[in-house]
Amino acid sequence: MTKRMIIIPLVILTTGALALAQERGLMGMRGEEIRGRLAERLKLTDEQRKKLESMRVEHQKQQIAHRAKVQTAALELRQLMRADKPDKAAIERKMNDIAKLRVEANMRRLNHLQSMRELLTPEQQQALRELRSEVRPKVRKFMRERMERRLEGGEGRTFGRWRHRW
Repeated sequence: MTKRMIIIPLVILTTGALALAQERGLMGMRGEEIRGRLAERLKLTDEQRKKLESMRVEHQKQQIAHRAKVQTAALELRQLMRADKPDKAAIERKMNDIAKLRVEANMRRLNHLQSMRELLTPEQQQALRELRSEVRPKVRKFMRERMERRLEGGEGRTFGRWRHRW
């Protein structure tokens, strides 16, 4: 249930942005352009745009700092696991710490998305829902094709690890 609470809001805003990117292709648009077109489609006021941008930047700053904590903990975990005599209890504690940090990040993301949604009028929320349902099949197709490319080895990054191309 918790995963759904986290994933659904992410899909909501992501699919809206992805819908607007379909004309030029997802990789052909920058974040600013996607956000601008989404703002036009939802008919956001200048005040809403400014507030949403401010919220986005603040959230990104928090996520960057939080991501550094997760990466540091992961590095410490690797050190624990590579020890001559790994301490199972210490490894388990570190894994739990990392899991808690990831849950915190997901909860921050959820709270951020809910705060953004609260800025929208009921009409804008309805327009976002319509846009989502219009785009959902395209997003699913894009994600399926992307995963197939990754499984075939067509992309440089797979399953969270960078693959070197020499």
